[in-house]
Amino acid sequence: MKTIKQIAIFFLFLLITECLHSQNLNCEWIHSFGGIQGDDGWDATSDSQGNFIIAGQFSGDIDIDPSENEFILSSNASQSAFLAKYSPNQELIWAYNLGEGNYSYIWKVISLENNSIMICGEFYETCDFDFSSEQFILESSGFGDAFIAIYTSEGELNMAKSIGGNLGDNSLCGACDSEGNIYFGGHFTGTIDLDPSSNEFVVNGYNAAMLDMFIVKLSPLGEFIWGGTVIGPGLEIPADMCLDSQQNIIVAGLVEGEADFDLSDNIQYINAQIETNNYNCFIAKYSSDGTLSEGFVFGGVGDDFIRTMIPNSTGYIINGYYSGYGDFDPGDNTLNLSTFGDKDGFLMQLDFDFNAIWSYSIGNDGEDSFNDLTIDAFGNIVACGSFEISIDFDPGDEEFILTVPETVEGVYLDAFALVLNPSGQFIEAQNFGGWANDHGNGIAISGNKILLLGDFQYETTNAICSASVNSDGEPYSDDVFAICFSSNYLSVGEIPFDNNSIYPNPASNLLTVDFKFAIEKLQITNALGQVLLDDLPKENLAQLELDISKLEQGVYFVAVRTKHGLSVLRFIKEY
Repeated sequence: MKTIKQIAIFFLFLLITECLHSQNLNCEWIHSFGGIQGDDGWDATSDSQGNFIIAGQFSGDIDIDPSENEFILSSNASQSAFLAKYSPNQELIWAYNLGEGNYSYIWKVISLENNSIMICGEFYETCDFDFSSEQFILESSGFGDAFIAIYTSEGELNMAKSIGGNLGDNSLCGACDSEGNIYFGGHFTGTIDLDPSSNEFVVNGYNAAMLDMFIVKLSPLGEFIWGGTVIGPGLEIPADMCLDSQQNIIVAGLVEGEADFDLSDNIQYINAQIETNNYNCFIAKYSSDGTLSEGFVFGGVGDDFIRTMIPNSTGYIINGYYSGYGDFDPGDNTLNLSTFGDKDGFLMQLDFDFNAIWSYSIGNDGEDSFNDLTIDAFGNIVACGSFEISIDFDPGDEEFILTVPETVEGVYLDAFALVLNPSGQFIEAQNFGGWANDHGNGIAISGNKILLLGDFQYETTNAICSASVNSDGEPYSDDVFAICFSSNYLSVGEIPFDNNSIYPNPASNLLTVDFKFAIEKLQITNALGQVLLDDLPKENLAQLELDISKLEQGVYFVAVRTKHGLSVLRFIKEY
């Protein structure tokens, strides 16, 4: 069995214009679990050590261990949220569930720079957030409160905070800035107290019938700093958020009709490009004190929704779904999209001013959607979602068609995973599904390994896995699947770099980079793609000695540019 120490990244130029021959992804392993009711896997991420973290909810008893061993989690509520960490080699590191109360859900899981884990979600009545023998119980104010919680890489509770009002409230997204301040966003109905302490910061929604949006900022210790709302007569839902290099908060999601995007008592409406009563996409930028800097509402005549937004070296990548036709460039330019069927999926690269650079769409006669995305250390894009009937995933001259199996009851949805290069060109894809609806909800990467998380119904068979995965809930109830693919593009195994080396490997304090030719530029990135060192040597030396003593233990990549091109080597930092 391969280990993380055998993974090496094969670097391809960011300006590549020729794609590799399109291929299927390779199935490495698969695991499914479910209880007596509907169960769902909602989100996945990876940490800087290359481990996968997955989250969702379940009922009854589940075996969450993906290996041949068994590890049972038991729900003591109608629905319990689960959080688990896997190695990329099918090993369970740990798994826990939130306890007590009526129900709990985790919608978003975020890996932070120190490998701690933030989760966002909802619970009703009471919820114990401490996975140890101790208890840390929060109580909901209404019919469900929004929460954020932060755990160490070992699953130990650092912090848990909840906010709520008289009705249902939900936390959907979160982020931390460079100083450790915490941002999270979600939706509420009616009235909500945004201050999680014994103090109050009560705000009102537009009415008690529609979902309005909130954003809250907490200190690293969980103290309330500020909060605000986006309200209007329709829906306002923040699906994702991130921070830019200036620590501004970028929020994206959907808005229905007119809405006031100013988080303060002032009013500032952002008009849609097309007048419609359906959902539109929105992007809003706020400074670190919550002041609205700019915002965009865009989309077509049908329902449109941004599901995921992540920053990269060019700007921001967004994905989601749309229906009908319209201009999907949030900026000053025009990008007209038109669906093939009821609903199509879109993925788009924006610059830092939110102008569209390129777009990628999937669609046919059915309903198709992107649900999540991530990028590797060098900007390659890995995304997931669901599609109906069949889709040609290669928009170029060649075809790469994936098809949903047809059953006696018709055609349902399949989950899919997709790899694009940094320019949005198609590389690889694979579907997963069978006899009912199957959804790809979360995606994460570790080296050349891709984890696709989602839910399936009834029975799912896919030849790439040489296995049948049976739902053990009631017929047509949802069970959770986690499938690990390997990519032929993100990595091709150990790469021989003649006369180029890094040593010692593993290393603790000093790392020597020794190349045949003079080094023009050097970068060190972690497994999350974060650049930790970006160096232009003052002299064109072929050998450099790097101080890595301040790096955390884990797997890192050294990208080196010489006059002959770019090379990437993997090293392990140990204590």
